[in-house]
Amino acid sequence: MEEQKLNCDTNTESAASASYKFSRKNIEFIKIAYKMGNFICITPWYDFQTKKFCHPLFNCIYSLLLCAVLALVLFTTIQKREYMEQEMVQRFLLTFSDAISVMLTEYLVIGATLLHKSKWKLLLEMFVAIDDKLENDYKRQCKVLNNFYIYLILGHIFFIGCYAYKSYVWSSIIGLRYFSNFGTMLIPMYYCFFCAMLVSNIVLALGTRYKDINKLLQKYVTRLVHCNESKFLEDVDVIRKYYRHLADMTDVFNDIFGWVIIIVVLHSIIEILNCVNLILRSFVDPSFSWGVFSSCLWVCSLSMGGAIYIILCCDYASSQGAKIVRLSYKLEENFVPSSDCRLELLRLANFAQIYRPKFLAANFFVIERSTILGIISIATTYLIVVIQFNGMFIYNNKCK
Repeated sequence: MEEQKLNCDTNTESAASASYKFSRKNIEFIKIAYKMGNFICITPWYDFQTKKFCHPLFNCIYSLLLCAVLALVLFTTIQKREYMEQEMVQRFLLTFSDAISVMLTEYLVIGATLLHKSKWKLLLEMFVAIDDKLENDYKRQCKVLNNFYIYLILGHIFFIGCYAYKSYVWSSIIGLRYFSNFGTMLIPMYYCFFCAMLVSNIVLALGTRYKDINKLLQKYVTRLVHCNESKFLEDVDVIRKYYRHLADMTDVFNDIFGWVIIIVVLHSIIEILNCVNLILRSFVDPSFSWGVFSSCLWVCSLSMGGAIYIILCCDYASSQGAKIVRLSYKLEENFVPSSDCRLELLRLANFAQIYRPKFLAANFFVIERSTILGIISIATTYLIVVIQFNGMFIYNNKCK
């Protein structure tokens, strides 16, 4: 182990340049994606080598300029929309979708630079600290299918394919007017997509470290045969500190991404309703072809997929954090009732129940698997309203 670590130390620069090969157990696995986030200003400029922010003043100026340019471009495009020519449901959905899209884009840019810059630094420093303690500094991902960047590339291909197909379909219906009225809305769509990829993988990184702690506890119990009880008690105390450290990291994550997750979920719901409304209209409006139906399905799956992926990743990390409670109760059965080891494991279980990781959407609700059912419930409720309004729209057209 020492020789391996020494060899890794002599090749730090080469390891840093090949960050795409790192496992999620090493926070530098996200380095390339983080640099991409620097370009679109959803992550503050941070140097993973020096562990410091680089060019903070220029970063702030660049972010504010980008924020102003994005606001100008998006509002100029929105003003060109012919809202009043749309039927009422479509008008409402477009207005709400545009508002949420602009809100998400501006909040991500301003949040990374002004609102949560110190939180970002704290989160990254805490990742580095826990990686050093768990000896994850040079962990590599040997399995190609588990590599984060494989999914990042596939996600970009899917994103480009979906919106290229959507642009082709709608430009064939309303002509080049589609690009002048709706083309720039690809910008907030990309922000939403990239944010979902980044957030979900940070959560997976947290879940991986909770999993490492569970394995470490099992290792200490197994090793107890070859060491004394005092050493085991010290090891359990170390695990307790690691667990508290990860709980603090979860709190910092909630501070940074709580509102972002709410906006992403709202955006996905509106996109679902918007796509369903267009699909329903395609059945009665002859100008709407099969292409509209299929493009809406692809875009809906992309938007909903991002929100669901974040939720499932949060649920995974929470479940990994909760496993240590069941594991502690299971392992304490191996000791006699009056032993110090048994009591220490019981204390660890109680401690883990108090500091169990909870991913919160701006303190409004806990993000877990049941959140998906909540999204479906909300979407279904408003879908019924959309169907009713579309029925009234068809009836009024027939009366005319």
